[in-house]
Amino acid sequence: MRSAPGRTAVAALVLAACGAAPRPAASRIESSATLTDPASSAPVAIADKYRGKVVVLDFWASWCAQCRETVPQVVRLAAAFPDAVVLGVNEGDLPDDARSAAQAFGITYPIALDRDLTFFDRLGTTGLPTLVVVDRDGSIAHRAKHVDEETLATIRRLLAAPSASAPATPVPSATSASPTPSPASPSPSPASPSPSPSPASPPPSQRPARPPPSPSPAPPPP
Repeated sequence: MRSAPGRTAVAALVLAACGAAPRPAASRIESSATLTDPASSAPVAIADKYRGKVVVLDFWASWCAQCRETVPQVVRLAAAFPDAVVLGVNEGDLPDDARSAAQAFGITYPIALDRDLTFFDRLGTTGLPTLVVVDRDGSIAHRAKHVDEETLATIRRLLAAPSASAPATPVPSATSASPTPSPASPSPSPASPSPSPSPASPPPSQRPARPPPSPSPAPPPP
């Protein structure tokens, strides 16, 4: 790990940055702002890499005594919000020193390096430790010195909200909103033929004549 004089120099650099006239607090993460991957030393464009994600940035350093107290809170926060990205931003340490300090502090979330405090300064950060909560579109939604109720409430709110850059659900136009006319009723099927009426009674002229009554026999002669 870095020698005591080296750590003192880094601490002095941070304190000098804090003591200088601070830049106004940034309202969002600039697309050009980068950190360094401690494993590959490659630059990481935070705004591009985490676009669409809720991000919690934990600014810390190996020499920061208060960071040792804040880190356990952030570890619990990361476990409580698995859908959020929690990133430890190490200020001023060499890669090996940062990894060793992260292990000693019990940091379980990913870390990135801000060797010359450029990222620290661009965000208008004023001291360590500092937590910065960033919404899905890269805007800074909350700053704090430690995890508090407002921090937790902000993360819950941001996780529940969709990204403003996400494609909006199309709103039906007046034409499409009008009810679709139901298909025309099919033509009624031909009416079933009515049962043939019973033949009408034939008119009187066509009725069979009733046989005339048989004449009564004539009485016998006296």
